[in-house]
Amino acid sequence: MLPELPPLVVECAAPIEVAGCLAVARRARMAGDFPAARRALEAVLRADPRNADAWVQLGIVLSASGETAGARAAFLNTLEIAPAYDDAKLGLARLAHRAGDGDGARAWLERVGAARANDPEVRELRAALDAPRGRAFEWRMDVSGAHSSLTQDLPAWREAAISVSRRGGSRTLGAGLEWARRFDLSDLYGEARFVQGGGGLIWGVAAGAATRHVFKPQASLRLEVGTPEDRDWTVDAAATFARYDAGPVDKFKLRVGHRLGAALRVSAHGVVVRDETGHVRTGYGLGATLRAGERSTLSLGWTDAPESSEGVTVDVRAISLGLSTAVSPDLRLRADLLREDRRAFDRTEVSLGLSRSF
Repeated sequence: MLPELPPLVVECAAPIEVAGCLAVARRARMAGDFPAARRALEAVLRADPRNADAWVQLGIVLSASGETAGARAAFLNTLEIAPAYDDAKLGLARLAHRAGDGDGARAWLERVGAARANDPEVRELRAALDAPRGRAFEWRMDVSGAHSSLTQDLPAWREAAISVSRRGGSRTLGAGLEWARRFDLSDLYGEARFVQGGGGLIWGVAAGAATRHVFKPQASLRLEVGTPEDRDWTVDAAATFARYDAGPVDKFKLRVGHRLGAALRVSAHGVVVRDETGHVRTGYGLGATLRAGERSTLSLGWTDAPESSEGVTVDVRAISLGLSTAVSPDLRLRADLLREDRRAFDRTEVSLGLSRSF
């Protein structure tokens, strides 16, 4: 059994001695004291932000603690500093395997250097990937509700949505319902969705229709393709073909995202719409997400783009602010605030939602 570490050494109080703190972190991690290991590693990284050894150890600690997103970011930071660091590639392979992404795990294993091809950890993971696996499914339910106040003394909007999805490996099937009441009229929209991941690419298709199609589409088809969110650079595109009572509306959206450090990701997107009158409109949007602490994420967005949300296409400027918090590994809560500037009126929306995995 490893001896207990003195508290001041565990804390690695200033002045920081990098090699000593790394040794403290390694011993604490091996003893299963992940909070102490994390404190020591964060102290090292405050003093030396480009220390690849500290980043890879932090990735291992976060992975063992179940903080998948943080672990992935730490391993990617390691490779940004030291592209040949095999422990980080192996860590990313393990995360992909744990998420059911066998193709992604194999892709990271293939990047591990030839000198470690017979490493027991590499062989063990490769054997796990090659072994027959049962069908491991994960269910997820998303529920949300929103209330909007409008200017010009217009009646409030109210919306609610629920969706259920089932993931098996890298494949997800889902269905959802959206209810909306606007201007004292109600509409109900249903949608089914299929998503396939693996091999560094994610693609999906969704189809839906509305009951009364007052302001929701009579029918809609959406095609999506993109890269996984754990990459430094991400690109995704979506094409939507919808028919409203006023006519068909086609929309194409292209988004590019980039990770800045371990906690911040920024994105920009462009939109091209052919509206129900046959005119082509364009727009754009900017966004940022910031990981605030271990469990919370802040998001901020700005858009200036056409939107078909009232049965016709209108130009909308909007700013949004969101907060998402993981209450537990299986439960996440979200609150959002949206302010829209439309030609006929302004709208302020407050929405609450939760996601539950089981």
